[in-house]
Amino acid sequence: MDREIIYMTVPSFPVAVERVVHPELRGRAVVVASFGAARSLVTALSSEAWNAGIRKGMVLAKALRYCRNAIVLPPNEPLYLRASRAIFKVLGNFSPLLEPSGHGHAYMDITGTGRLFGPPRDTAWKAQKEILRQLHLDASLGVASNKMVSKIASDLIRPAGLQDVPHGNES
Repeated sequence: MDREIIYMTVPSFPVAVERVVHPELRGRAVVVASFGAARSLVTALSSEAWNAGIRKGMVLAKALRYCRNAIVLPPNEPLYLRASRAIFKVLGNFSPLLEPSGHGHAYMDITGTGRLFGPPRDTAWKAQKEILRQLHLDASLGVASNKMVSKIASDLIRPAGLQDVPHGNES
């Protein structure tokens, strides 16, 4: 039996979660970075901030020179942890074999679940729709025969979407 692995990620997870809690942040340049330190680094950013030239890992002072109207939020780890647990709970309805890979990222082994949920692409689509319906988060999912290819597939279709890599087409 061929393995079926889904990699699920919520792009810019901290920003996405903050936007669920604070809808007024949608469509605005948002940066997540610690305050206070002279060389605070950008840990997450919205696509609007990216388009303004800000990059992850950039010194906050430099980022604010690129985009003066960026909204800077401090990291809210308890909120991100709750959101991650909620995502993992949704994914747990599709497979007991979950491997969290940080906040808002997880691998899910769905090998052998075809009779319950249908083909792997359908399972990924259902999981994606449930995450959006229950948590209001857009997820990017890659489906493949191994973890590496499923992660690459999800990276290729960002900011949100579903990419299936059929067996034999991994290269």
